[in-house]
Amino acid sequence: MVTIKCDECGRYYETTFSKCPFCELSALKKESSGTPPPQEATKEPSYWTQEVPKGKATRLIFTAIAFIAILNVVNFCSSRTSRDSNHENEGRSPSIAAQSTSTIPKTEAQLRQERIEKQFSLWDGSHRTLEKMVKDSMNDPASYEHVETRYIDQGDRILVTTVYRGKNAFNATIRNKTIASFDITSGALIEVVYSGP
Repeated sequence: MVTIKCDECGRYYETTFSKCPFCELSALKKESSGTPPPQEATKEPSYWTQEVPKGKATRLIFTAIAFIAILNVVNFCSSRTSRDSNHENEGRSPSIAAQSTSTIPKTEAQLRQERIEKQFSLWDGSHRTLEKMVKDSMNDPASYEHVETRYIDQGDRILVTTVYRGKNAFNATIRNKTIASFDITSGALIEVVYSGP
């Protein structure tokens, strides 16, 4: 199907029409007296050549984007849940893996890892205590934006490095880093090793 752009109205119409059907329809509406001019082939424009109102097109696009985003979130959550359960069941026989993890006693390494993980936010991975300490020391705590947090296990303590953005006294957004060491069992601050850009 080939389409042509009308010189008068700017709309596209099929080549099966000898004249633009849109212009002819508007000419008919404008003439209120007399007989309408004879029309040649009177076909409705096809679905693909009709214009979609801007408001409706925008709503359709946003609806499609929202639908795709929701599907991605659901897919991410379900894949993460299945990946976590598969990771927990690695190395176990199928009969043991099928049992509830609450009936299987946890090893000391698993308990230690859980104590470490409880100190971090599930949302963005930030260390909760260190984030609170950094916010308390900032000029504008509301401007705090977490960038990255990493830790190193050092036996009885963990060394946590967090990178963040925030506004300084001159209202400029700057990037800073704070390194602190925390007790594994209690999560208490032992010492701040470094704080600066």
